[in-house]
Amino acid sequence: KVDIFVGNLAYNTTEQEIAEAFSAVGEVVGVRIVLDRDSGKPKGFAFVEYADKATALSAIRNLDGTELNGRSLRVSYSNNSSLRSYAEEVGEKITDSYQSGGKTLDAVIESMPPPEAYDVLANMKQLIEKDPAQARVLLRAHPALGPAL
Repeated sequence: KVDIFVGNLAYNTTEQEIAEAFSAVGEVVGVRIVLDRDSGKPKGFAFVEYADKATALSAIRNLDGTELNGRSLRVSYSNNSSLRSYAEEVGEKITDSYQSGGKTLDAVIESMPPPEAYDVLANMKQLIEKDPAQARVLLRAHPALGPAL
């Protein structure tokens, strides 16, 4: 089983809606919307699981930038997936979602409405405070994130 990261979700998006949208490229094995530990509310991102790497890679390639519930999705590798090395093995060059559509991460954040940009910053601060090791993993995997924030 292979999971992918799905970001920029509307807070009211359900696991069923995500599964339906992502089944366009193949059978979805599972969907997990990440919730805030304290409030129990969705954090605006999820992980979608496929049975094989080829289908997961197809989802990144074909669904990044598509719209769901009025939001342009960011679809990329998850940090705990071996999908990135598989993509290299099969000769695929897929740009991380922070460069999606030719935009840099700082341009994407700059184009967000202020409340949404504040949520991103607040969530990053919360991650750093609660799980510094995971924050380090995230920042190492996406080096443009730190300067953009």
